[in-house]
Amino acid sequence: MHQTKKAKVYLWLQNPFHWGLVWLGFGIIFWGGFIFLLMCGLLNKVIPDKNKRLELMELSSQIINGIFTFIVLCTTPIRTYLFLLILFNRPKEKFLQYFPWATERPRYVLVFLILTMNVNVWAQFAITTVMWGWSSSTRPFFIIISFLPIAIGSGFTAGVLENILMIKHRMRNRMVEEMELKVNQDQIF
Repeated sequence: MHQTKKAKVYLWLQNPFHWGLVWLGFGIIFWGGFIFLLMCGLLNKVIPDKNKRLELMELSSQIINGIFTFIVLCTTPIRTYLFLLILFNRPKEKFLQYFPWATERPRYVLVFLILTMNVNVWAQFAITTVMWGWSSSTRPFFIIISFLPIAIGSGFTAGVLENILMIKHRMRNRMVEEMELKVNQDQIF
């Protein structure tokens, strides 16, 4: 059954979870753009008071941090579970529910992906602790500068790697299905 892109988007948007993702994405884009405009000085004429701009920048940073922390909190249980499966050296078949490609790849790929996902979680927790534990004037800025690239980089790396492996898995399955279909057609004639 082949669906059009419009039908796929319609089906995707029927799920309330997906609407939540859309709203989280809009929040990140809006507040990130607002921080960018404040930092570049493009809102200096609109908001002439420097203290007010600093307060708005802090508020925007806290909102974005809250969004990312919410996302990480939602994924922490499954990432911790997967980490424990790796830690206790469970067979790769246990991971098939989460990674359909798990049996097709060497174990070190799975270990790297799961460790990278967990590094993302713990780096975000470090940023959240600093953002929520100290005021903006006393916050140890070096911790944010240290952990922000780690959180972004590990999340990006894990996401890209997981998607590449999933695409390769789907392509492999399609090739196998096409070969089986061709063999079946050849047997008919």
